[in-house]
Amino acid sequence: MTPEAKYMKIVSLVAMFAGLLIAICGIVLCILDFDIADISVIVSGVLGTAVGATGARKANVPSTAKTVVIPAIIVGLICVVCAGVVGFSNAAVPNIVGDAASGIFCANVSLSAQRVVKALEKI
Repeated sequence: MTPEAKYMKIVSLVAMFAGLLIAICGIVLCILDFDIADISVIVSGVLGTAVGATGARKANVPSTAKTVVIPAIIVGLICVVCAGVVGFSNAAVPNIVGDAASGIFCANVSLSAQRVVKALEKI
C-alpha cells in the first residue's frame, strides 16, 4: 500500500468515526429537545459516515480512489450548506458545528482521494 493510500485510509476512518459521533450527538440533541435542525445533524453524520466508510474501502484498491472524489465533494457541500441554512435559522451552535464538521471531514476524504489519484498518474 502506498503512503498516499495509507493516508487516505486513515483520513477516511477518522471521517467515518467522526460522522458516527456526529450522528450520535444529533440523536442526543433530538432526545433532549427536539428541533427540526437536529435532523440535519443526524443526516450530516450519517452522510459523513458513509463517505468515510466508502473512502476506507476504496483505499484498499488505489485505482478505485477516483470514484470517491466527486461524491465526497458533493456530500461535503451538502453538509456545509446545511450548516449555513441552520445558522441562518438561529439554531443552536452544536447543530451548526456538527453540520460543518461533517462537511470538513468529507472534504478531507475528497482531498486525500485526489492525492492518491495524482500519485497513480505519476506512475
